[in-house]
Amino acid sequence: SMVLLMWSAFKAAHKDWVDPPGYITDGSDLARYKAIIEHADKWIGTMLASVDLSNTYVFFLCDNGSPIEVATTSGHKNQLLEGGINVPLIIAGPGIVPGLVSDALVNSTDLFATALGMTGVASTAEDSVDLWPVLSGAQGRVRAWAYSELLTDRRDERAARETRYKLLVERTDNGSFSESLYDLQAAPPGEDGEPLGPFYTQEQQEALERLRAVVYAKD
Repeated sequence: SMVLLMWSAFKAAHKDWVDPPGYITDGSDLARYKAIIEHADKWIGTMLASVDLSNTYVFFLCDNGSPIEVATTSGHKNQLLEGGINVPLIIAGPGIVPGLVSDALVNSTDLFATALGMTGVASTAEDSVDLWPVLSGAQGRVRAWAYSELLTDRRDERAARETRYKLLVERTDNGSFSESLYDLQAAPPGEDGEPLGPFYTQEQQEALERLRAVVYAKD
């Protein structure tokens, strides 16, 4: 049998934002941004209408959060706050539970193992996890933690999160790291809230130690 792959990377919505065809907004960046998202959604629907979804798997996701000019959360693109890295992921296809909403932790690297698994091939990548147990409804989660990093010549920022707690660290000018531990369960959806501390409960301290092991693993 033959397996075909199509990858469609939409440029929308990127700056500069303008009113898309058929839309008249108030001219603000946010209004135009929302209109472009809706316009892109229509084109995605048109594309999917020509696909046989009985034998096709569809992955829909964004590569980062909203730019700072139109962000409606406390975090935004180019940050490791939730508003910058917590993005939509929708997967549909044969054998996947329709309408299932999951709080399972996912990293974008997991798409490799998941796509291979759907073709009957097992992945050997250490940083990719097959999400099929979650998609089929057989298992609630397959990851204990998810990791993100932002590394440039001037920035060394890392974040690791479990279902509830998240540790964000940033290298300072003197080479040490500043740490912020968040309780995502207590924060608004899609945001980090205020950092915990300086005193922690036993549960928070244990989570802090587990997450430290993740973010400092490369050092």
